Amino acid sequence: MKDKIPKNITTYSTSVSVLIQCISISFFLLVGQQIFSINYFVSSSMGNNSNNGTSPSTPWQTISKVSNFNFLPGDSILFKKGDVWKGTNALFFTESGSAGSPIVISSYGTGAKPILSDILPLTGSTLTANWTSYSTNIWKMKYLPGTSPNRLWLNGTEVLVSVILADVGTTNSQGTFEKWFYNAVDSMLYLHSIGNPATTYTAIEGNNPAGVFALYGSAYFIVDGLDFRGGRWATIYLGAASYSTIKNCNIGFGLTGITVTSSNSLTATHHFTIENNTFDSGFNFLYGMSSALTDGALNRGNEDGITMSFAVNNCIIRNNTFKGWGHAEINGYCKDNAFSGIHDNKIYSNTFTGNNNSYNRAIGLDGFEGKNFNNEFYYNLIKDHKVRSQVNGNNNWVHHNIFDGQTTSPARNFATDGCGQAIEMSVYGLGLVSHDNKIDNNLFINTTEAALVFRSYGGYPDKSTNHLIRNNIFYNTGYKTALAADSGLAIKLTTTVEAFNNTFQNNCIYNPGKPLTSAIKYYGTLQSVAQFNSQNGNVGNTITNNIQMDPLFINYINDFHLQVTSPCIDSGIVISGLTNDLDGNPIFSGITSDIGPYEFTSGVGITNYFLSKQQLLVYPNPSNGQFTIEVQKTENTLVEIYNMLGEKIFENQSYGSKIKINLTMGSGIYFYKVITQQKIIGNGKIVIQ
Repeated sequence: MKDKIPKNITTYSTSVSVLIQCISISFFLLVGQQIFSINYFVSSSMGNNSNNGTSPSTPWQTISKVSNFNFLPGDSILFKKGDVWKGTNALFFTESGSAGSPIVISSYGTGAKPILSDILPLTGSTLTANWTSYSTNIWKMKYLPGTSPNRLWLNGTEVLVSVILADVGTTNSQGTFEKWFYNAVDSMLYLHSIGNPATTYTAIEGNNPAGVFALYGSAYFIVDGLDFRGGRWATIYLGAASYSTIKNCNIGFGLTGITVTSSNSLTATHHFTIENNTFDSGFNFLYGMSSALTDGALNRGNEDGITMSFAVNNCIIRNNTFKGWGHAEINGYCKDNAFSGIHDNKIYSNTFTGNNNSYNRAIGLDGFEGKNFNNEFYYNLIKDHKVRSQVNGNNNWVHHNIFDGQTTSPARNFATDGCGQAIEMSVYGLGLVSHDNKIDNNLFINTTEAALVFRSYGGYPDKSTNHLIRNNIFYNTGYKTALAADSGLAIKLTTTVEAFNNTFQNNCIYNPGKPLTSAIKYYGTLQSVAQFNSQNGNVGNTITNNIQMDPLFINYINDFHLQVTSPCIDSGIVISGLTNDLDGNPIFSGITSDIGPYEFTSGVGITNYFLSKQQLLVYPNPSNGQFTIEVQKTENTLVEIYNMLGEKIFENQSYGSKIKINLTMGSGIYFYKVITQQKIIGNGKIVIQ
């Protein structure tokens, strides 16, 4: 172990000179550990590796100096703000802190966050002799064997890779010029350039294979306030790391932002927190299918914001912003029975945006039986993506999220339909499963295809089964479908062989301008919500109490709280384990709850002349068709009653605080509004058995 004490302190002497030097070191007494922590300073602009590194005036200089030093619990490594490190070696740690004394990696000084980057000049690219003409304005250069630069920057500006060589130097269907291509077979890099690239460009840079930062088998680290850029595989690599936190960082410009995985089949990454970071891919290209018709994210050098693979458990990913990752913002998969899988992770209060990118999804969960399970995804905003999210594996829970603005990618050829669904629950390969997942209290709005689709692929033995879909709002879904017959769909079940034994309860579906009879595609048949409810029990499906009415948001663009007259109020099913809505308000714990991500409260977007829903009484309840509504008013009162299709079936005006209703209605759920002086003072639900 390296000596942690500055070289001029050789003994625990009581001399005054030694005591003075020790004052500069942060003292703390720990049983069985070093007795003082040390701050180490690093500056690319002012440092020198021959310095002791223990003060801002004597900082180290390079990443390799830091990586080759052995740090102890309580130590801090501080990078100078405003400085930039570009290197071929990752900031790499195998040591650990302790529960009371983590190793801290942060910054000092003033200015922008320190930048640690693996975006480096391509080896040999500055030599004119290394480039030869391939065809008109296309040059080629031998590059690292089997190693693509992944992404390419010319004079600091990124340019788009082609999927095939023939597309270099052409403008794609989305109007973006395709500039380069790497052939792994002969390790040749092809670049469009008017002249020899070595003289045309002052800087030709790509991602270095090493990555920027790695923890391997480490525990008790805090990484705070750095800017990590680049990396051929991942910008940050966490292998069997535990009890650590990455926060307040910028992470991007690599193939993947963070790869979280295990070191072997026995050791998982666990109890790791990733919070308050910005994951900006920096990848802002529009593109369509290439000439090979095989395009998508995987061929463009930009994949996942966070990848969790093989063995990751009890981790927290919260309060982050994800922008423009090509495959998935967060992707979790385990397709190997030797590993413990992806489980018991919580992903919440994040913002996911598709940005200017032609292929991206918010979440992807998949795995073998018992290898992707008990993960919880909640309180997130998912906006403007181009490919459906995938919620598979088993026993995962997606609740209280807003999925807004899902469209179909121009970069993939889907023969049967588009990919503009919010979520697909499907079996994608042999051994993979999709069952017993829960989708509760979400809002699905503005999707080009049906918001939810259930199916299997390729005749695989496992099917999409036993999912619970409850208390969700579907609004303006299926508004621009690839198949005209699917227009206006909210939910699509493909065949009874591929999807069965699923539950659909207390969801609200409303697609303005679309026929009521095209809300659901139930095994090839278009149905209204009422017809869908009538299928209860068919092929093991439970289908009850879904409604087809305008949910009545405060604002249909950016405020999806419920108006006091919303039919979603008190129309949900109580779900065990749900305690708070998207705002953090408590969920009503009685016999009813609301549909959607927000519980109605009279203080949210409601002017003060409205009475709360508790001030209205309907009795008896359940009703037998004759009932009384009691209103705390003694003036002319109008009562309106609607069925689940939003059709008004009763209207009566009377004077007094008690309004008796005599109306023959069949069993089911109905809704009423009470109006006085042209003001709606309340609404409620009527249950007739």
